[in-house]
Amino acid sequence: MIEDHLRDAYDAVIVPFWREKAYPISFRSTDGLEIRGMTFLQPRPETAIVISSGRTESFIKYKEFVYDLYLQGYSVFIADHRGQGLSDRVLADEAKRQMGHVRNFQDYVSDLKQFYADFVRPTGHRKHLLLGHSMGGCIASLYLETHDQDFDAAVLCSPMDELALGFFPLFTRVAINVEEWIGRDEEYAPNQHGYDENEKFSDKCLTHSEVRWDLMRREYADNPAAKLGGPSVLWVKLAQGAGKNARESAANVKVPVLLLQAGKDTIVEPEGQLEFRERLNETRPGFCRLQRNEGARHEIFMESDLYRQPAFELTLDFIRNQVP
Repeated sequence: MIEDHLRDAYDAVIVPFWREKAYPISFRSTDGLEIRGMTFLQPRPETAIVISSGRTESFIKYKEFVYDLYLQGYSVFIADHRGQGLSDRVLADEAKRQMGHVRNFQDYVSDLKQFYADFVRPTGHRKHLLLGHSMGGCIASLYLETHDQDFDAAVLCSPMDELALGFFPLFTRVAINVEEWIGRDEEYAPNQHGYDENEKFSDKCLTHSEVRWDLMRREYADNPAAKLGGPSVLWVKLAQGAGKNARESAANVKVPVLLLQAGKDTIVEPEGQLEFRERLNETRPGFCRLQRNEGARHEIFMESDLYRQPAFELTLDFIRNQVP
């Protein structure tokens, strides 16, 4: 959708599309959490795109993106990760509902595998593509490194192969280790807090697009149960290890990968993505194509058209070439 028309088209076109085409699903994880998602099935099952979203995100944030993919003829499957969105929280304490938390990072991968086995594979699509953003990109990488028969190709958008820990990464790592050691692993990480109800659009946002940012904030205002704030101490600790595992095991990926890198990313470090590409291409030359989007912020598919459109067209070209 073009940005200039998006505000009006969102209510007139995209929201009605979701009412008509979205089929809600849910399942119980192996440890009893309810995972909720949406599926959008084309009349003819050719190619299925499975979206693994980023930290804090819910499928309600992906309405425009899902609409755009569906318009191109693809079925789309998306489920909220445990502990965020409209899925169950990991911690029972309601006071910590807005804290991003997981007890084992591999749980994300296990949930995604269950989602694929129970809802994606049975639909009979001929080809399957995995699309992961940020934390979801790290989850997607770990999935591909473990389950190498499920997907034909993958798109990783700003994948969390290495967390950006600010100007003093060593100090931050030490602080996280100390917090965990003294038993604060289920508390907010340093300088983190709940969902910021008063946040305004600014240069600190992860997109240049005020229109897309406003629509995203409206979705969360309409769905307060999906709101999430900062991560826990344990989440940060586990995320560091998961990123390291994802990039160091990249050689185990056996499908072509398009890696979209944001030139103005403040959430993840580009070095981790470069290492992922190098390790994969050392084993399978040319399997990982890294495209740097100069000037783009972290959320490329929610960016202004200047950055979003080229990335989206590149993604479509990649999909058409890999899963024709």
